[in-house]
Parts: sequence; structure tokens; C-alpha cells
Amino acid sequence: MTSEKTEKLNKLAKDVLILSRNTLLVNLRFLDVALSQFELFPIEESTLLTDGKRILYNPKHILENYKTAKEIPVRDYLHMVMHCVFKHMYMDPSLNRPYWDLACDIAVENVITELNLGSVIYPKYITSETIIRDKVDFVQSAGSTVGSSSGMYFTR
Repeated sequence: MTSEKTEKLNKLAKDVLILSRNTLLVNLRFLDVALSQFELFPIEESTLLTDGKRILYNPKHILENYKTAKEIPVRDYLHMVMHCVFKHMYMDPSLNRPYWDLACDIAVENVITELNLGSVIYPKYITSETIIRDKVDFVQSAGSTVGSSSGMYFTR
């Protein structure tokens, strides 16, 4: 891929993330500091993750999700922010990391669902239950080798 094309993809994906953040700011003004604290950095590996200071995003992943449904990047952004708000990256090292991450994902998805925001409701074929079921299947299939690495929280 040419440098110019990569630059355009990065800018477009960044614009989608900024639009997602702004959509959340309109609906959740009380979270303005939490929503606005992140620096955005494009990456080629992985999908979308945060360390609480930065959001690292794969531009192709962001744009494919936006093309599927404009609510997906909004919900993913809120999902990461909620992990940070609840300080899920801080855990007792004796805990099983994949199960801790799964429990945190369940808690975050529950809060997001209870907010009942139209801007984060997935199309009918994607539900919180299917997201959690996919995460449970992923944890079970990978055993104890999966989870967040280095305090980074992933979305799908």
C-alpha cells in the first residue's frame, strides 16, 4: 500500500474515532474528561486497544466496522472508556487474567446496555449476549494463554 493511501486510511479511521467520541460526548456529557483523554495512534497489528492513555487502532478494522454499522466504533470506544473508568487494568496478579478480562467485559457490556443509548445499539443481529458468548468461547478455546497483554484492553 502506498504511503499516500495509508495516510488517507489513517485519517479516515481517526475521523471515525473522533466522530464516535463526539457522539458519546453529546449523549454522556458527564464523561467528557474520560472520553477526551486519549491520544489516537494507528497500528497495523491487532484491532483496537487502549492502555488508558492511548487508543491504538487498526484503520482497516475501524473502517470495516463503520461500514458494517456506524454504531460499532461508537460502542467500541465507549467499551474501552468504561474499562478505564472502572480501572479494570489494575488487578491482583494472582487472578486468572483471561477470566478477569471476561468478567470485566461482562460488567462493561452490562453498563453500556443499561445506558440504553441509540448511538451504541448494534444492528439486530449483534447483541451484547452474542459479544459475551464470543468472548467466553474465545477464552475457553485459548485456555489461560489469552487476555490483555501489558495492561492493554482489546475490543473484539
